[in-house]
Amino acid sequence: MGVCTYETKIITTIPLAKMFTAFVLDGDNLIPKVVPQAVKSVEIIEGDGGPGSIKKITFGEVQSIITLVNANYFRYHLDSKTLSF
Repeated sequence: MGVCTYETKIITTIPLAKMFTAFVLDGDNLIPKVVPQAVKSVEIIEGDGGPGSIKKITFGEVQSIITLVNANYFRYHLDSKTLSF
């Protein structure tokens, strides 16, 4: 097991609260519709979709090395708009 840290900054005219809601809270439905070539589907394997849930992410055709990932969100913070795995 290893530790991986990733941080990104996106500049947009869309308010932070709306972006966080779209990509973190509603991302399971939105992302496969927006970029189906990158993410085919997101399926909840265990839990209610919130922190602690296990999700099966199936990647699309543009991902040649990784085709399937099980993701576990440890927590997200609505106040600071951050997500931790």
